[in-house]
Amino acid sequence: SLLARREGLYVEPSSAATFVAVEKLKERGVIGPAETVVTLLTASGLKDTAVTAKYQDDLIVVPADFDEAVRELVKRNIFPSPR
Repeated sequence: SLLARREGLYVEPSSAATFVAVEKLKERGVIGPAETVVTLLTASGLKDTAVTAKYQDDLIVVPADFDEAVRELVKRNIFPSPR
């Protein structure tokens, strides 16, 4: 859920394992704050929705029209208001 909240990424749980490992290594001091780490997140959360569904709110149905969909998402404070 950290990847979703911080980066807006919806990844499959086994793909997120590399990210979790990096976070744990940082906590233990194995990876220093000045070091750069690259991790591959190879699978979308759509690959295994059952695992992540329990962490999600109810689905929001939006209109098929793009402008109407944006208005609905802005109204729900999910999408930034266009300027």
